[in-house]
Amino acid sequence: MTVYALNGLGRIGKLALKPLLERGAQIAWINDAVGDPAMHAHLLEFDTVHGRWNTDFGHDDQSVTIDGTRLPFVGTSDLSKLPLDGVDVVIYKLEGHASDRYFRRNERMLSEAPKGVLVFSEKSAFTRHAVETARKMGLPVKRCGLAS
Repeated sequence: MTVYALNGLGRIGKLALKPLLERGAQIAWINDAVGDPAMHAHLLEFDTVHGRWNTDFGHDDQSVTIDGTRLPFVGTSDLSKLPLDGVDVVIYKLEGHASDRYFRRNERMLSEAPKGVLVFSEKSAFTRHAVETARKMGLPVKRCGLAS
């Protein structure tokens, strides 16, 4: 079974997380640089963009639980600290703070995801750079989002 990891729990991250869980996908961890598990459990349940997610939510100091599935929460902006062992696909959200310099600093995340990277972005320049970088590393990349 493919093991996913999700970096970013904003609008796009929530959009990716729900179908993964509904399909029974294995998720190694979720990460967001802002907030804690309590905040993200609340925001996932009462999503003002995608609508309320009618399932059971919980949290502890280190995870968010959705419908009985415990998702470890990392909570860092330093992508070099993400635990990539055993992760097959990283779903990576690039947004306003992502620049070429930021992305290059965090290429380890791409190089250590053995099966591929799914990149979402609204900014086509960031998406192009992410896709080109991953492909240079020999990784299969699926490009999604408004900038596809």
